[in-house]
Amino acid sequence: MKKYVWLYPAIYLVLSLYFAMFNWDVFIITINTNLGFAVIKTPPFLLLFLIGLFIIALQSNFTYISETRHEVENLQRAIELHKLKNNNEINDFKASVLDSQTKTTERNIQKLGEIQDVLVRITEELETEKKKAKEKDTGKDKDDKTEPRKKTSPDIKEK
Repeated sequence: MKKYVWLYPAIYLVLSLYFAMFNWDVFIITINTNLGFAVIKTPPFLLLFLIGLFIIALQSNFTYISETRHEVENLQRAIELHKLKNNNEINDFKASVLDSQTKTTERNIQKLGEIQDVLVRITEELETEKKKAKEKDTGKDKDDKTEPRKKTSPDIKEK
């Protein structure tokens, strides 16, 4: 409808001119016309034609303004909708990145847990070996202590 803003005034103008061509005598008759605030001598049909043209042009202009306002509102809604879609796409992207990071972190945590289990086993094995080594050392110390006594006791006998 926006393209046809001046369609109604143009139709009114064409019809009025058509009527004026065939009834020119009626259009040129001048009469004293009381406008309420003044009396003027004009052709009444010409005055009505101008007033009608003015009213139709004004109405068409208001329609144009109203349609333009609605179009601007629709464009603003479309822009907001586009922004929301972009935000939604950005949020989806962030969610996918966060999801991949979470999966990577979970895998890393699992690997760290496996490494920690291996370290615990190694530590336990080392402690076990230390205990065995201490037991062996303790056994050797007893043997060592007893051996020097054996040596000293024959020495004492030799004296």
